Amino acid sequence: MDDYAEYSAVRAEIYKLLAAPFYTEAAPDYLARLKKYIPVFITMAEEFASAEIREGVSLLEVFFDKNTNPDKTAREYRRFFARLFLGISQHDAVKNICPQESYYLSPKHLIMQEQRDQVLEIYCGEGIGKTDNFKEPEDHLSAEFHFMAHLCKRSASGKDTLGVQQKFLVDHILKWVPICCKDLYLQSGKLPDESGLYYQGIAKLTEGFIICETLFVGDLAA
Repeated sequence: MDDYAEYSAVRAEIYKLLAAPFYTEAAPDYLARLKKYIPVFITMAEEFASAEIREGVSLLEVFFDKNTNPDKTAREYRRFFARLFLGISQHDAVKNICPQESYYLSPKHLIMQEQRDQVLEIYCGEGIGKTDNFKEPEDHLSAEFHFMAHLCKRSASGKDTLGVQQKFLVDHILKWVPICCKDLYLQSGKLPDESGLYYQGIAKLTEGFIICETLFVGDLAA
């Protein structure tokens, strides 16, 4: 496997890793995988001089130092997921995060708008669709990241998907995901007793990763 194919395989795993917190609660096995990828993110931060990834790593390192029991942490963070993404909050200051492209890019912040139709058409063009157990719209962050993971895996196997990757990043992901991450960082910082460290770390990692991805894929395409 050459360097590009190997890195494409790693990128696919990172997309899937970062997709999960925006869709489901933290679980012990997920937290273990995330911790395992910290050295990968450190290397990425150095290679791309990414301040966002560096901050995300620092926040998650503090988070893991403070939370040595993954089972207990997962139980506690289920309610934080509900507060941030399901609109179930005991704190009026915490606003709901809607990680969907339509919400961020449609004029009235509605879901299931033109952006959803656009990405659905792209997925169909690449011959993939949602699984039955994924209940969110096609323009949900998790769906778009899994689509990128699919393209990266195809690249790792020798298929040329670079043009599709670049277009999808520039036309869709880059336009709204960094803004969503900034919202997540802000709102999770309002959770009590530093409990937002996990989501703040995820927000910064995701924002930094997307910026680095756009530069990386753009350079290769050029």
